[in-house]
Amino acid sequence: MKDLTSDEQIQHSELTDSVAFITSDNEAIKKEITDHSETYVLPSIKIRYASILIDAIVITLFAFSISSILDKIESVPDFVRGTLFIFLLGLYEPLLLSTGCTIGQLLLNIRVRRFNDPQKKIYFHMALIRFVIKVSLGWLSFITVTFNKNRRAIHDFAGNSVMITNTYPKI
Repeated sequence: MKDLTSDEQIQHSELTDSVAFITSDNEAIKKEITDHSETYVLPSIKIRYASILIDAIVITLFAFSISSILDKIESVPDFVRGTLFIFLLGLYEPLLLSTGCTIGQLLLNIRVRRFNDPQKKIYFHMALIRFVIKVSLGWLSFITVTFNKNRRAIHDFAGNSVMITNTYPKI
């Protein structure tokens, strides 16, 4: 390793101290911000699964309703049916999460919110990323729920979100 000149030593020392200082501050801030288990009631995995089941029933009912309406219309092309189904299935959760909550979450009084600011709804593009990961991994996405204090699933990490119990509904 090369010997540093006195100017380089000073710069290295300043840089090291700055990095250590920044790291210390970020760790303190991060620790303060990221433990939502002390501030919010976090739903159990059973409640989360129940919410998904309710949403699956709602989506199925919507799909059957759309199908029966399309059956009454003459000669609807299959690609229109497929597009409507994909639209319903692929946008139900992301669209509803970014505007509030899904029907299952509403009934069970839980909400998906931004991890860094749980008072705010997640953005549509983050809800879409979250949904794609959730669907891609299936139940495997929930493995991490039991291993972290914020009960975040893999799709919550991907969507920078946290699921909380809505203990303060708007009246």
